[in-house]
Amino acid sequence: MSETIKKVVEKNLCSGCGTCHGVCPAHAIHMEFSTLGRLLPIIDEAVCLKCGLCLNVCPGIGLSETMSNTFDPQLMGHVESACFAKSTDRNIFDNAQSGGAVTSTLAFLFDQGRIDAALVVGQKQQKAQYRVVTSKQELLDCQSSQYTPVDLNSALPELAKYAHVAVVGLPCHIEGIVKLKELFPERYANLEYLLGLICGGVLAQSCVEVVKRIAQKKVGTIADDFRIYWRLRKYSTYKDAKIAFMDHQGSVKTMDNNIRLSCKGHLTPPRCRLCLDKMNQFCDIAYGDSWGITGGDTKGGGSVIIARTPKGQSLVEELFAKGSLTGRPCLIEEIAKGQHLAEKRQASANAFACHKKEIDTFLEREKGDPEEAITTIAKKVRTRAAWKQFTGKIRKLLKIG
Repeated sequence: MSETIKKVVEKNLCSGCGTCHGVCPAHAIHMEFSTLGRLLPIIDEAVCLKCGLCLNVCPGIGLSETMSNTFDPQLMGHVESACFAKSTDRNIFDNAQSGGAVTSTLAFLFDQGRIDAALVVGQKQQKAQYRVVTSKQELLDCQSSQYTPVDLNSALPELAKYAHVAVVGLPCHIEGIVKLKELFPERYANLEYLLGLICGGVLAQSCVEVVKRIAQKKVGTIADDFRIYWRLRKYSTYKDAKIAFMDHQGSVKTMDNNIRLSCKGHLTPPRCRLCLDKMNQFCDIAYGDSWGITGGDTKGGGSVIIARTPKGQSLVEELFAKGSLTGRPCLIEEIAKGQHLAEKRQASANAFACHKKEIDTFLEREKGDPEEAITTIAKKVRTRAAWKQFTGKIRKLLKIG
């Protein structure tokens, strides 16, 4: 009898990626939100076979030996090439949070007949949810980043019927899939393109309620049926993109993005604080915001693209050659600076000690009354955001940064 994923949950090492759920041969696992909104696997002990597969494929407890041998301790990962890019499709670019590069990549793969499905993330009732799309027409509805947990790899059984699939995932999702492909190369051979998102950690689902309460004090009543856009540059600039609340009639209310950033100190799940794979080292192509890129468009927006494998490099070259993307090469050092990798490396030397206070506070709040926790966090976030906004104005006046 083998140990199960329950051990990972008890040690607070679960990232909520859904790999265990998607691979369980007995269908003994389902995913549930904790009181603060971590997405966690729950095991039906009466059904569980105790086979240990869920534990073997879990990215939360570490990498496989092969993956460990290629992991870059400098945290950037292997680089075939790096560039600044924007979609040339106006609809895709205007609807994008950054440069629309991920959506343009998927649209190109559909147009070329290279894939018959893509695993992406959309939003339903203010929750991030995985979606299996089978045409490029469905992609626009899944644009814009989701910052709350999603068990993307729970969708793995649904992908078995497709011959050629692209997956867009966070580092934990991609790591889980790479582990699976190592264990079962034939079963998961259809997962042909692994498109990774650079990730600074998700926010527990309760952040939606925190942000909504703050918004109601700042901009008025928010409809119950709202969709939240965490960074919508349509009403500002790429650099200063707002949080937007849109109701079913299309009416929009916006709020400063400092609110989301200020949630990080209170609602980043424990496992995200310990993650060293911000740059998504095991994908074919990594995509992220273009912070710190010389000549980057801070008003209109853009993406950075890092090709990591020969397959990824070949695809990036095609995207530019056939006009799906426009842009130019950029320095990997600029990407590293824009993504604060030096600070991440420094903290990684003793990650748990660096974040022990925040982790302990999160877990203590999770044990208590959720209403009290959300009220307390909302107050702290509102204060922190106001201070950040004030200091930001001072820096602008003094021309600092």
